[in-house]
Amino acid sequence: MPTLGPPTSASCCPAAATSACTTTPAWLCRCLAKGLPCTSPWPARSTSTDCPPAARTLPTTSALCSTCKKPTRSNSSTRCCARALARRISLAALAAGLTTGCQPRFDELPTYSAERHLLQVVVETPAGTSRPLHYDAASNEFRPEQRAGTDRTVDFLPYPANAGFVPGTRLPPTPRHPRGGPQPALVLAEAQPPGTVLEVLPVGLLLLDDAGEMESVVLTVPARPSQQIMPVSSWRELTARYPAAREVLGLWYRHSGEAGAVRIVGWRDEQAAEQRIRKVLSRP
Repeated sequence: MPTLGPPTSASCCPAAATSACTTTPAWLCRCLAKGLPCTSPWPARSTSTDCPPAARTLPTTSALCSTCKKPTRSNSSTRCCARALARRISLAALAAGLTTGCQPRFDELPTYSAERHLLQVVVETPAGTSRPLHYDAASNEFRPEQRAGTDRTVDFLPYPANAGFVPGTRLPPTPRHPRGGPQPALVLAEAQPPGTVLEVLPVGLLLLDDAGEMESVVLTVPARPSQQIMPVSSWRELTARYPAAREVLGLWYRHSGEAGAVRIVGWRDEQAAEQRIRKVLSRP
């Protein structure tokens, strides 16, 4: 009969249990009853009597956790692993509750952050994807944009920046958007997951004619220097240091929709962007 403990033995588990238990530096073994892992330390004493009889005499999955003292596998092992399962279920439920409870209502966020009074943008579609997402206020979720009953895919290059909206704003209704919507914005930064709320600096305003409807997009960069890939704070800096950025954005918007539907009307500076935001504020 092999002894328990780490000194010179190749395994801290009894021979009959080695196929069901695995050894680690912490001398932990796994009870595999019903496929549910139940981990507990084996006694670190050089005696064979500390291991349950069933673990010494029955092979493979009949091995018991060392904390289960009764040799009857059907009772001890089941209770041990049932407790582990219950703990996992409780933790999973708690995590799900925290995730749901902590998620903010994106349509109720303020336009400017409370502490630093900086403009905020909620990311809907990350940079680098060709599948636009749209925030659904009814469910507080980000859903694929629909076209003719199917998920829309940009038939061109993927998004060159993070597309989203300015919370606390409301555009007037139009024939294409009868319920209006928040002010669109673009964050020139690395890809951010949907639902990311960023403090940003407005650096410009893009004016578009989309199938006869006038639209505008506020161009921004992250306010936090560590998140910036273009360290600018104004339209003049952006066009002076990165002159191709305007060409890339204009080219993408002209080709991201239906052929010939989008036309670039013009570009404005950060002051025009601020004026636009103040004009469409839904809350003072």
